[in-house]
Amino acid sequence: MWRAVAGWWRRRSLRARLTLATSAGLALALALAAVLLVNALRVSLIRGLDLSARQGAVEVAALIDQNRLPNPVPVAPGTLTIQVLDASGRIWAAAADGLHCFDPDGALIGKLHVPEVVANFTFGGAKRNHLFICASSSLYSILVNFNGARYPR
Repeated sequence: MWRAVAGWWRRRSLRARLTLATSAGLALALALAAVLLVNALRVSLIRGLDLSARQGAVEVAALIDQNRLPNPVPVAPGTLTIQVLDASGRIWAAAADGLHCFDPDGALIGKLHVPEVVANFTFGGAKRNHLFICASSSLYSILVNFNGARYPR
């Protein structure tokens, strides 16, 4: 096989070999640049969403501290921010990479990574200890060892 390729390569003129080698190098450089650009945009988007989720958690925490948390939790006009409280007062927020959990003062506690973009989520079940996550093409149900907040009816 390699002999056939080497023979084919030798039968080409110097101009053809240089053109092929340069074209292959250019194609590789463009593919690498595209991968780097997509990765840079992804990182920028995730950082922006993390910052937005953190700011929303701080605002909700301030409302909790003032005993003025409305039901449902308010969001800025024109944005789609999903935030849910658990029974311990932690704030759960949807983000690009899954769910982020913040303590009541707005500090990020941890992340629950989901392989798809989270569209919506809620706590359910008799004890509110099932986390239902609606993602871009799937519905996830996770049994957790904590409970969602009980809202007044």
